[in-house]
Amino acid sequence: MTGLLLWALVRWAVEAVARVEAVRRESEERHRQVFERTNSVCVLVDIDTLQIVDANPAAVQFYGWTRPELLGMRLPQINTMEETALHAAVKAAADAGGKSFVVRHRLRSGAERDVEVHSTPIHLAGRRVNFSIVHDITERLGAERRLAESEANYRRALEQASDAIVVGDREGMVLEANSRAEELFGRARAEIIGHRMEELVSPADRERFPLNLRELFEGGAVLHERRLARKDGVVVEVEISARELGDGRYQAIIRDISERRRLEEQLRQAQKMEAVGQLTGGIAHDLNNLLTVVLANSEMMAGALPPGRQDLDDDLRELQAAARRGAQMIRKLLSFSRRAPLTFQVLDLGRVVGDVLDTLRRLLPAHIEIKLQRDGNPVKALADAGAIEQVVINLATNARDAMPNGGLLQLDVSKVDVAQPPAGVPPGRYARLTVRDTGLGMDERVKARAFEPFFTTKPPGEGSGLGMSMVYGLTQQHGGFVELESTLGRGTMVRVFLPLAGEDHPLPQGTPAPGSLRGGRETILLVEDEDGLRRVAQRALERVGYRVLTAADGLEALELYRRGAAEVDLVITDVVMPRLGGIALYRTLRQEGHNPRILFTSGYSAAELTDGDFPEAELVVLQKPWTLADLTQRVRNVLDRG
Repeated sequence: MTGLLLWALVRWAVEAVARVEAVRRESEERHRQVFERTNSVCVLVDIDTLQIVDANPAAVQFYGWTRPELLGMRLPQINTMEETALHAAVKAAADAGGKSFVVRHRLRSGAERDVEVHSTPIHLAGRRVNFSIVHDITERLGAERRLAESEANYRRALEQASDAIVVGDREGMVLEANSRAEELFGRARAEIIGHRMEELVSPADRERFPLNLRELFEGGAVLHERRLARKDGVVVEVEISARELGDGRYQAIIRDISERRRLEEQLRQAQKMEAVGQLTGGIAHDLNNLLTVVLANSEMMAGALPPGRQDLDDDLRELQAAARRGAQMIRKLLSFSRRAPLTFQVLDLGRVVGDVLDTLRRLLPAHIEIKLQRDGNPVKALADAGAIEQVVINLATNARDAMPNGGLLQLDVSKVDVAQPPAGVPPGRYARLTVRDTGLGMDERVKARAFEPFFTTKPPGEGSGLGMSMVYGLTQQHGGFVELESTLGRGTMVRVFLPLAGEDHPLPQGTPAPGSLRGGRETILLVEDEDGLRRVAQRALERVGYRVLTAADGLEALELYRRGAAEVDLVITDVVMPRLGGIALYRTLRQEGHNPRILFTSGYSAAELTDGDFPEAELVVLQKPWTLADLTQRVRNVLDRG
């Protein structure tokens, strides 16, 4: 009985072992089929020796070696890692029960591929091996690298852009901003990102011109001009160019157009000045003719008065003073229109300004303190002394009116380097006159119109509105420019920049006063289209001994000269006349072989009379309005010069 039971137990055990073995073989067969048929690259690697124990057909196809060749290789022959590090990684995967790596594997062709390896330890026929599934991720990593490179390029372009750039979402929330945006907004990036774009627009523009994101996302792109409110309170004019990115976001390029606006305003101002200048130039000739007639006739009448007629003498002096004031008004108008004749010479700007101080102390009340600061060495400017005096007096007068309760008028003369002057003015070294007061200052509206002709904030009858216009015009005529800074309640500062003369240019020496005037016996051909002016000039010249022939225009003068060329010692001719002007008359005489002494009369400068194509040495001009003394002295000078 015992033997029978023992036999049954043995048989049952044998059958159980057989069943287990059959299950094992079936499992191994299934795993072998999976190993052989899967599309994934699979290899078995001995953990201790790194020998490749097995490789499936997908591995053969991927690596390019045959299966026997692969089974004769070790893992370092296909893995690019250094062997010691590779052995450590394989062992770490076994000890951890499985691990993943991203490495590079070699192929038989010599190419290398980026792969992701998932290794799990198993026992195979008593050996510890890692079962590794290999995925080729070369394309994925390449795409990721390209994406990262693209994002880096985008970020680099974003940061290197000269304009501010922000990226936002459909709700207007800022998601990204570059460093230029930080500069423009005056805020750190953390203070921009996470805020709505509307919060960065000035409150006034936010209310009047709200940002319409619907228009952006429906139309794809928008272009607006807005004013941004910086953190420090400064308002900046900008141009916002925004476009939809196609993923629910938008990108806005924000450009500071403050400088463009300033240049446009300068252009409008220049055009306005040019228009007034053209108008002034058109009437200056006729006005100067009339004023010359008034001055010359009143002088002749004063000389002919019998003794004891002080009442008439006073009336004539008042008449002459009024005519001179009219002439001064015309010169002011011509100054800002760049038509006033100036005499440029090398001047010590500090000395010229210093010479005006006595006049300023008489002009300004005692409760206004005047200070002058200037360089120890001369600041040599190429300028007209009279024009500079007018600039200083006009600026000081404005400062006086801005300080009714007293204050400080500070004048500074120095040399400066100007790197970014206004449009049309070259950079370089300039002589700078700064006039600063502690007065009432100006608001933005007044400051914007300060240089406009006839603009004044004074009550009617107390200002012509030409002072600052004259400063502007004279400075431009010198080839310089003006800067104005003013804050309401904090005073005004005006900087006048004038071209520097070379250090090697000597300063002029004082000239002796002219001697007494005298006439002569020469014959003069007087050419003037204004009857009254021609008559008074003829009488004045004949009174001091000259013989005078007269003509009403250039053609009549040409005929007279041809008939009596030998007798004419001097031709006095107006420049602007009907039929034939003075310059054309002189050129015609020269072409015919004549070489007369000639004195031109006009209200314009020599350069503007001839457009720069006339020899300066041949051009002697008597500016209108002239006095009898001016006329007779200039005539004598030209005749004596030969």
